[in-house]
Amino acid sequence: MSVTFSIIIPHFNGERILAECLDSLFCSKGSFTVILVDNGSSDQSIVQTQSRFPQVKIVSPGENLGYAGGCTFGAKYADSDFLIFLNNDTQVEPDWLIRLEHFISEHPNAEILQPKILSLQEKQVGRKVFDYAGGAGGQMDILGYPFAWGRIMAHVETDSGQYDVPRPIFWASGTAMVIKKSVAAEHGYFDSGYFAHMEEIDLCWRVLASGGEVWSVPDSVVYHLGGQTLAFGTPKKLYLNHRNNWYLIFKNTPIWFFSVVFIPRLALDCVAWAVYSIQKGKNGFTVIPSAWLWLWKNNSFLLSVKDQNLKAVTGFRKQILPKLSLIPVIFRSMKMR
Repeated sequence: MSVTFSIIIPHFNGERILAECLDSLFCSKGSFTVILVDNGSSDQSIVQTQSRFPQVKIVSPGENLGYAGGCTFGAKYADSDFLIFLNNDTQVEPDWLIRLEHFISEHPNAEILQPKILSLQEKQVGRKVFDYAGGAGGQMDILGYPFAWGRIMAHVETDSGQYDVPRPIFWASGTAMVIKKSVAAEHGYFDSGYFAHMEEIDLCWRVLASGGEVWSVPDSVVYHLGGQTLAFGTPKKLYLNHRNNWYLIFKNTPIWFFSVVFIPRLALDCVAWAVYSIQKGKNGFTVIPSAWLWLWKNNSFLLSVKDQNLKAVTGFRKQILPKLSLIPVIFRSMKMR
């Protein structure tokens, strides 16, 4: 089975990381095209790419659309069977694409795939440690909080082969997400309302709700530097994670489920509010209220999006609920201390 791939890289500044990413890609095996989405870079990265990698197709929306909008914009220029949405601060094993192609040939019903994602920083010092942004594949707990095999909250595991068997997962990380182009188009690609963070979970959720399959492919390996656009733990990143997680749950679940998880989630938000205020002072204090305020101000938008997403909502009980982990991620993290 011959499979074609279009690799779509949303990019906003970072000359060195982009050059290293493209160097790694073009040293790997397999047939693919690369589409670079310039989200308004102000450095020399685009000029350097044009000079060093003329085979890369560079497209620009004329503004910074974020990860979600940038990937969706780039997908319009792809004509392959599968799309690979790849972060610009990644590097790959030489056979990563061959491994993906082999898995696809054996699992024709798989619609979304994720390679194993390891930390590039740890690789550079000779260690194999899962990356925060996806590990060996994403899961979702019963309260609607995401976690990954190999990473529970801030704790990441050493990769000792414990997740080396392909398995169904709930979500594939946007760091390196592989999806059939026909499936992405059917589901409207990424929801630009997220801007950045959790848009890939939303897309996977909608695919799962319609009966689709999402898989980890651990013998395909990608390394991720991480934190190059929004550093880990910054107020902006925390704000987007909290805001977008509320958006994700409200948009994709029936009212009865949202009502059940609302109070415990609100309580956990209050705990996070206290922690951020202590750790980050004034900037941390505003994170949670800002997320709540956005949700309140945009309640009409949220209701309209939910109305348009009835297919995912109606598929919740049969397709989604059985896949949620009954152990909340907060309890999983306590076990790892």
